[in-house]
Amino acid sequence: MPDILLCTGQLRLSTEGQKRTSGQFAKLVNDNADTFARHLGKAIYPGSLNVEIGDSLGLQYMLDGRMIAPAGIIRRAELRNMPRYIGQSAFWRAKLHHGEAALPVWVFRRRKSKVPAGVIELLSCERLRDVHGMQDRDRITLTLYEGP
Repeated sequence: MPDILLCTGQLRLSTEGQKRTSGQFAKLVNDNADTFARHLGKAIYPGSLNVEIGDSLGLQYMLDGRMIAPAGIIRRAELRNMPRYIGQSAFWRAKLHHGEAALPVWVFRRRKSKVPAGVIELLSCERLRDVHGMQDRDRITLTLYEGP
């Protein structure tokens, strides 16, 4: 399984008094916990970790165009309570390098999602920010694994 060191970036975390996300992703995960567990092979934390990677890499475009083979696809019809404008979803296995830690995560993309340009969503089995002391704007490196 080839790995591609795709990017460095910084965490984009909501902080007290500054909510950057609407919490809708946590609701999506809770509503579809069984589907995510079946596809990813594990239960995941209900939420995502956002990483600003900048748009110079064109990573969102490459992922949405499947130029990097995903580990799996989740058809839109499999997910409950998805907005009509959202297309199918895909996920890629990855490692999030934060300080000395190399943490297993999944990069998750939904076609036509409203995730801002230059931001990707990471899924994990645990709430990474609390367990690993992550702070807003921490620098990270992400290694993405291509294929199943």
